[in-house]
Amino acid sequence: MDTLPVKVRLFTKMIKQSLWKKDAIALMSELINHYGINKDELFDAAKTVAQQVDNVHTSRPSTIRKTERFKVIDKVGVVLPSNKILYYDGSENCGPRAQARSFVRGLPSGYNWHIMTKAEFEEIMELKPDIDNALRKMGGLAMCYPEREYLLGDNSLDRGYVRYVANL
Repeated sequence: MDTLPVKVRLFTKMIKQSLWKKDAIALMSELINHYGINKDELFDAAKTVAQQVDNVHTSRPSTIRKTERFKVIDKVGVVLPSNKILYYDGSENCGPRAQARSFVRGLPSGYNWHIMTKAEFEEIMELKPDIDNALRKMGGLAMCYPEREYLLGDNSLDRGYVRYVANL
């Protein structure tokens, strides 16, 4: 991302803070259609960016953690040591508690999802680098914010970033 122009970096940061993953996909689709970008152009650009990212990672090997200690359930999330599953995506905006509760209905079925609690947050933070790595590998959102910015199931915040957890 360091190689992007400042204008694009600022816009990207704003988008990341404002959109859910599904909204970002819709935005990308709209931009691709608007600018008439074909698949070859898109994939060539993606390869170039991937090569730049690989070059950055290989020049700083000490910052990469290659061990993944977690079971991953595709399109669902990361299984924590406590045998709970952290949903792979999360809110990228500070929404109200009512919105967070209503979003639970759209999560993968077969799990009893709830808003992450303080104890679950603390467990995740103890393993943050490895969990973030696993989340990114599956196309999810890393744990980006400090505790005081998350809307937890057992705190009194009215608004905050949201992550969902379920017992297995």
